This record gives sequence, C-alpha cells and structure tokens, in this order.
Amino acid sequence: MLRLGLIGCGRIVEEGHAPALLRLRDRVQVVALADPSPERQHRIGDLLDVPPAARFADYREMLRRVRLDCVDIALPHFLHAPAVLDCAAAGVHILLEKPMATSLEEADRMLAAVERAGVTFSVIHNYLYRPAEQAALRLIGEGQIGRPFLVRSEGLGGSHYRGATGYDPDWRTRASRSGGGCLIDNAYHNLYLCQALLQSPVETVYARIRTYFHPIEVEDTALLLLEHANGGTSSVQVSWAVPAGGQRPVYGGPGSRGRQDHPHQVGRPRLHAQAEAPRQVGLQVLPVPVEAARPL
Repeated sequence: MLRLGLIGCGRIVEEGHAPALLRLRDRVQVVALADPSPERQHRIGDLLDVPPAARFADYREMLRRVRLDCVDIALPHFLHAPAVLDCAAAGVHILLEKPMATSLEEADRMLAAVERAGVTFSVIHNYLYRPAEQAALRLIGEGQIGRPFLVRSEGLGGSHYRGATGYDPDWRTRASRSGGGCLIDNAYHNLYLCQALLQSPVETVYARIRTYFHPIEVEDTALLLLEHANGGTSSVQVSWAVPAGGQRPVYGGPGSRGRQDHPHQVGRPRLHAQAEAPRQVGLQVLPVPVEAARPL
C-alpha cells in the first residue's frame, strides 16, 4: 500500500485525480494533503477521507510531519519546479501534473534533483492511456496503416480550463503563474501524442503564437508545424478562441490496409479500405459549445 500525499487540491484534482485515487484504494492510501485554501482542503479531504490533522496549508510542513512514499503534485505551473525540488530533497517519489516546467532551465534543475535523490519522477501524460489513443497506437504498431508520415492534431476550444474558485479560476491566463497560454497548457498533450503516433521525436519546430480573441496576458491560439527525426510531419493547432473541436488523424503508407477512424471519447475503431489514398487512423474531438467562446 503506497502512502501518498496530495500537493494541490484544485479543480483538476477534484475532477480527475480524486476519482482515480478512489478507484485505487486497494493500492494507494491518501494519508495527507496540502493546499493554501481551507475550502479546498476540506472539499478534497472529505472526499478522500483524509484526517483533518493531516490537512496542511503548506506542503513543506506535510513533508516534515507525515511519512510518505510518494506525492501527487497538481499546482499552478510556476510552482512545479520548487515543489519537485523540495519533494526530491525529502526523498519521496513524484507524480507531477503537466507541464513539467515553465522553462528549460527549470526542467534541467528538476531532473538533476530527482537524479541526485534517486527518486522516481513522472509527468502525467494521461492522454496516451485513453482508449482511443491506445487503439490507434495498437493499430499503428500492427502496421494497419503502413508507415505513419503525417499527424494532424487539433484541440480547438472557446476558453481555458478554469481553476477552483477557492484559489484563482483564471490563473492560466496570467503569464507569471502559467508560463504561457494554450501552447504550454493544452498543446502539451498534442506534442507527446504526435511523437508517440509518429513513433519519432521532434527535431524542428515552426510556430505561430498569438492572442487573437481574449483580453488575456498569454496566447489564445498556437499553430505549429513539427518535423520528426524519421522524416514525418505533425501539424498541431490549439486554441482557446475557436469553439470548433478538432481531430487527430494519422496518415500512413505505403503498405497500408485501410483507413481507421474512431472518436476519442469512445475509442471504438472503424477500419476503411482505400485503394489509392493514404491510409488514416483518426481521433475525432467533438466541438465545444459556441457559448464557451465569449470573451473572459
């Protein structure tokens, strides 16, 4: 049984981490949590049955007072590096929400710290494990579409993901806290998925990053063209200003047997025969309601 401490009790923990941790109760026990907001401490603590005495305003006090095997860090982006450095120094294993850091210098310091401490460090790349992506990766691995050479990865929504009211719902729009807008927050998923689907790391990036619609400090639209080491290409479009949904098709050939599509929410593949055109495995993202595109 792993003894886990939560660092950060915001909306992503309430909607994503906590339900998963409840399902893992036979293997993981949340023994303590930390958040500066008493409201968030109580809400997540009650949800996960964390004793009131093990709820802290400062995670550093939690690290000093509670024996932990690992921590789950879900803080605003600018706090990732200091939290990882402190947890590594405390000798606990670390699961960290994306993005890893807000700069390359931060990332290098974090990696050096966990290596010195000898602790396991993982960033949450959860989209790799959704049913649709697993189905796509399986079919690509089986050679169903031949050699992948092109990925179109879109994530077009009308607004940012709002944080908990007990802290700052719009912290993602503040450059000093987020380190950037839709690129660092949303496209993070697209980037590791493109590398996985094309089975090759990115070598060159061309990008257009702008704030077109929302009166915020960070970009609300990012358009990227990625060249991969194996010669493949990924096209990534993400936005907080375009309530259009998106798709994630992968094209391959020669040697293809067909085209495969499936909605990412369902993950049920459909394989289509095509005699001449490149073959495709696709993940469809449903549109965002138009109301979500109103200015903040």
